[in-house]
Amino acid sequence: MTGSQEASVGAAVCRSGRTTGWQCGTITAKNVTVNYSAGPVYGMVRSTACAQPGDSGGSFVAGTQAQGVTSGGSGNCTTGGSTVYQPVNEILSRYGLSLTTSGGGSTHRIIGLADKCVDVPGANGADGQYLNLWHCNGTNAQDWTLPGDGTIRAVGLCMDVAWGSVENGAVVQLAYCSGNPAQQWVFTSAGELVNPQANKCLDVKNGDSSDGARLQTYQCHGGANQQWRLG
Repeated sequence: MTGSQEASVGAAVCRSGRTTGWQCGTITAKNVTVNYSAGPVYGMVRSTACAQPGDSGGSFVAGTQAQGVTSGGSGNCTTGGSTVYQPVNEILSRYGLSLTTSGGGSTHRIIGLADKCVDVPGANGADGQYLNLWHCNGTNAQDWTLPGDGTIRAVGLCMDVAWGSVENGAVVQLAYCSGNPAQQWVFTSAGELVNPQANKCLDVKNGDSSDGARLQTYQCHGGANQQWRLG
């Protein structure tokens, strides 16, 4: 996390939980009042990220910005539901706490399968340029910045799911930065890089570890071809 800037209604968010792991959705309402059996709780935020019993207390994040703590919800992660969370800034203020951050805006490599890097072929900063896996070489084709707004950027463009697809196998490319949901990414504690709109992971196609292997989005399964770290 690089901060706790509050996301707006419509923004992509993800939450973690003991029961269902990471689940993603969008913010649908703020300043929500929830009437629990012990009494009402005010100032909550509602999202379409599902949750189930045992997920309470897990973190909510938007990009690299901490958002809050899971409080409750309705429905489930099979048929769908919604979840409310307590905003983290209110918690920090109430108890005199501070958020430990890792800084933001600096340049990183994104390292994955076979210790290779997410790479822009030929450092070609063109709209629609696909991304691939390549041995880490320290060039600007592998320099990625995380400015804290949920985007991941290189050579002046944003990492993007082509056509905003939510299907398995969607191409991951560069595109002009617009802030749309296809350009929102969340690093999870499991080492996955998730696009919340599709609720799918950045994936090396077919688990191919050779230079030039294409990147796509695919249902998260925890495999080695979906594990990423910053370097």
